[in-house]
Amino acid sequence: MITKQLSNMDIFKGMELLEFTDKFNNDESCKAYLAHHKWSNGFICPKCGCKEHHHSKDIYVKRCKKCFNKDSVTSGTLFDKVKFPLRKAFMIVFQMSTTSKSISANQLSKSLGINPKTAWLFEQKIRIAMQSSQLFPLMGEIDVDEAFHWRKRGRSPGTWKSD
Repeated sequence: MITKQLSNMDIFKGMELLEFTDKFNNDESCKAYLAHHKWSNGFICPKCGCKEHHHSKDIYVKRCKKCFNKDSVTSGTLFDKVKFPLRKAFMIVFQMSTTSKSISANQLSKSLGINPKTAWLFEQKIRIAMQSSQLFPLMGEIDVDEAFHWRKRGRSPGTWKSD
């Protein structure tokens, strides 16, 4: 679900930093976003497929009526079991998906106030989610704006021939 969106870079497509900070200004707005995307077609238990759930105090957690499995907005997503505020996790995903050059874990650690190892581990999780599924390989002649080829790097007009 969210992982698929990451691979397509759709989550923050066309969004600039100020727009991002306005839209995701607290953990609640991040959870609301995830809930909207995860349960837009209604609740479906990931364990048994049941469509009915018990209501709870927390609107971002649902418990299946059939198997009693607890499902939160973050479970089964990139943000599952994140030990720091969800807003900071969204910011890391935003920065990694909107910059052409990578951002270091140390830089994220300093700017967001999280442990460097935690930042590095979450970056790895994001990189795995951003990898191509290889279901739709590029074929034929492809226009490339910027590329890394062997040890050369640069921008030049031209095309790239795929195998």
